[in-house]
Amino acid sequence: MNPERIKAGKAVVQVRRRRRHARDGIRMQAHHQTLPAVFPTGVVAEHGQKQVADMKDKGEREKKEMQVLNIKLANVLEKIRVVDAENKHLKGRLEIKVDFRCDEMKKLYEDQLDDLKARQVENDKKLSEIQSKNETLEELVEDLSEQQFKNSISIKFDWFGRKKLSRCIWTSCKSLTIFPHNEFCSRMAQYQENMVDGAGSGEPKVHLVSLCSGVKRRWSHLAETFENPSSFVTMLSALSIEMRTLSAF
Repeated sequence: MNPERIKAGKAVVQVRRRRRHARDGIRMQAHHQTLPAVFPTGVVAEHGQKQVADMKDKGEREKKEMQVLNIKLANVLEKIRVVDAENKHLKGRLEIKVDFRCDEMKKLYEDQLDDLKARQVENDKKLSEIQSKNETLEELVEDLSEQQFKNSISIKFDWFGRKKLSRCIWTSCKSLTIFPHNEFCSRMAQYQENMVDGAGSGEPKVHLVSLCSGVKRRWSHLAETFENPSSFVTMLSALSIEMRTLSAF
C-alpha cells in the first residue's frame, strides 16, 4: 500500500505518554498531543481554491448589499434633514405670530363645541315636539277626512230628498195650474155682476176685479219660477192667503 494513503486515512494519532510519578508520590496527568492531518497535495490545492472563490463571491455580495443599505440610509437621512428643516421653518413662522396661543384657541373651540352640543340637544327636543304635533295633525286629518266622507254621504242623501221634494212641489204646482179656466172665468163674471148690481151681503171691502187679475198673473208666473224653491214657497204662501181672502167674499 501507498504510505501517503495510509497517512491520509489516519485523521488523528494520539500519543500517550506514561504517567510520571513525582518523587513525593503525587500523580501527574499525562499530556495528549494531536498531530496535524496529512492530505494529498492536489486535494488541498483544489479545496483552497474553492474556498477562496466562495469567500470572494460572498465578499462581492456583501459589498453590494452594503452599497444598497448605504443608499437607503442616505435617502432616509436626507428625508430626515428635509423634515427637520420644514419643522424649523414652521416653528419660526409660529414664533413670528405674537397672538398665537394654543390654550386660548383650544378653549375657544371647546366653548364653541359646547354651544353646538347644547343647540343640538335643544333642536332634538324641538324635533320631538314637532313630530308629536305632526302625529296629532295626522290623526286630526284622518278624523276630518272621515267626517268629510260622512258629510258627503249625508249631502248626497239630502240632495236626493231635495230633488224628490222639488218633484212633489212641481207636481202640486202643475195640479194647481190645471185649474179649470172656464170655472174661474164664470166666478169672476159672477163677482163682477154682484159688484155692478149691488147684490150680495153689503159692499165688498176689496176690489175683486183687480184681485182676480193679480191672482191670474201670479198663476201664470208660477210655471216659470217652479225651479227656485224659496221663491216658489213664498209665492205659494201669498197665493194661499189671497185665495182665502177671495173665498171669503
